Amino acid sequence: MGPRVERYWDYAFEEPEGDRATADYLEELDFLFRQAVKRQLVSDVDVSAYLSGGMDSGAITAIASRTLPYMRTFTCGFDVSSASGLELNFDERAAAEQTSNHCKTEHYEMVLKAGDMERALPLLAWHLEEPRVGQSYPNFYIARLASRFNKVVLAGTGGDEMFGGYPWRYYRAVINDDFDHYIDKYYAYW
Repeated sequence: MGPRVERYWDYAFEEPEGDRATADYLEELDFLFRQAVKRQLVSDVDVSAYLSGGMDSGAITAIASRTLPYMRTFTCGFDVSSASGLELNFDERAAAEQTSNHCKTEHYEMVLKAGDMERALPLLAWHLEEPRVGQSYPNFYIARLASRFNKVVLAGTGGDEMFGGYPWRYYRAVINDDFDHYIDKYYAYW
């Protein structure tokens, strides 16, 4: 007798029958999101969160901080003393601080300066074991800071795209008069 093959999964990509009100979708999203965050809070050690200026980490922190009476958050920013224009958007410390104040978390931040990436490269290459595109060195530094306080840290990587964060990434994908016109349309939509 050979091995028994049994399907252990099922899926159905079907549109729901009938029209649902936007409020119904929002209510379901709210329920599922809260449930997903609360599942991650089950731990026998303190739980903290990475907190950027994005919607993903802010939403996760807001939900988690309502459940946890004492929560730490961690932000990594950049020395933008010589920056201008859009470069200033890469330092999200002010937005993270505002979210931390709103959520009443114990907030820690660090500032990366010129040369920090070069200093981190040997350890970064050893830990990653392969080249990686993107800003992985800030993640290395902020994880090192958070590890001094907590073993469990919530992260919201990827949620900004789903919830419309970081609008400057999509500016060239649609027709606009200029960047300000795009931003006005973008926020009006969301």
